[in-house]
Amino acid sequence: MIFAIRSNISGLNKTTYIFIWTYPKLLRSRSSESMISFDGNILHSIAKNVLDGIHMFLNNSDGFSWNSIPGIGAYYPIMLPFLMIGILVSLHRRNLVDKLLMLGFVSATPIILVVTPNYNHWIFIHFIVLSFIAVGINEIFINKKVQLAIILSYGILFLNFSSIYFNQRNISVYQYDVDVAKKVKKLGIDKYKKVYFDTTDIHFLVMIRDLVPVSPYRYQMTKNNPNSKKYLEVTSKFENYQMIDSNNLNTDIKGKSMVLLDVKKDTGIFAENKKLRKIGQEQINSETYNIYLTK
Repeated sequence: MIFAIRSNISGLNKTTYIFIWTYPKLLRSRSSESMISFDGNILHSIAKNVLDGIHMFLNNSDGFSWNSIPGIGAYYPIMLPFLMIGILVSLHRRNLVDKLLMLGFVSATPIILVVTPNYNHWIFIHFIVLSFIAVGINEIFINKKVQLAIILSYGILFLNFSSIYFNQRNISVYQYDVDVAKKVKKLGIDKYKKVYFDTTDIHFLVMIRDLVPVSPYRYQMTKNNPNSKKYLEVTSKFENYQMIDSNNLNTDIKGKSMVLLDVKKDTGIFAENKKLRKIGQEQINSETYNIYLTK
């Protein structure tokens, strides 16, 4: 709840202390990403938002592969008939459970109207939808053959989901491949005092931080503005990684270090000036790097 409020109301975005728990100030507001625009025709924006949400559930994908597998979504594709049956049964029967489910749906309606739909933003509705699906399935469990058919269907869909889920190659945040971690570890970067890099990949450090993580304490001590509670982002360094400008020949390079130069930026002058020894070339994420060692 604190995150939801502070990420959308900039005036409340400050470091918060609750007993021994510290909630640090957020880097930026995400209200433009998670809520509809309240400028212009608000009713049109609300209607479009609801239709986008319906479209997301009917197509079993919100377009983000880290949220859902396209074609499978948050629920299996066969859920729609059970969902409709469950809603109709609850509206007609209206026992205590049905009333609680309907109350839950009505309570979520304001958020459905103004929060842009994806499976994370609309996570609050999953329990309600799953409960309606359960009501629908329970309603048609009329004999053992139907029960067996439903159980087998869900079992087959689960096996299909598992085979896709555990064979995905992309971590789709910034679109880097999980093989990057293997490549970086293969370089033996932890053996060197420093790993200098010059790259056209603006997400290089974020990628390294995510795929070859260090302890949070080490990260805080070695990043830009160490242990700062005001400046939180990593822009040019952490651990033994250090961004350089290979056009600046006055850059100080320590011994027993590795230098990664993006081929798009490596003119050869920097390597010659610093008497670097080239040991190979490697593609990391979308860029190819010449790999050098210092003396």
